[in-house]
Amino acid sequence: MLVRPRRTDQKNETLDAASNRLTLAELGMQLDRRQADFYGIFEHFYPDYFAGDGIGTHYIVLAHELRLDKLDPLPADQHSTYRWLFPDELLIDPLVHENVKAYFR
Repeated sequence: MLVRPRRTDQKNETLDAASNRLTLAELGMQLDRRQADFYGIFEHFYPDYFAGDGIGTHYIVLAHELRLDKLDPLPADQHSTYRWLFPDELLIDPLVHENVKAYFR
């Protein structure tokens, strides 16, 4: 049985600390959670764990909306390319994952 070590730095992470970490990683700038409007709660189910061990994954997402004047340059650590789409384009694009589309329905 493959056991993935837990990330102890995130085990007791507060929502504010998670917001700071995630906005820096995803947007290239650290933003305070109070700058965002709460958007909703979403569930994401994946048939496999990201490490491919055959165990499913269930995420509970507390989604927030940010309005920013600038997002340039975006970090390339986790994503090699970005595409900007209008919601109606995103919803019919077969390359966009269903869990992403859920935010725009």
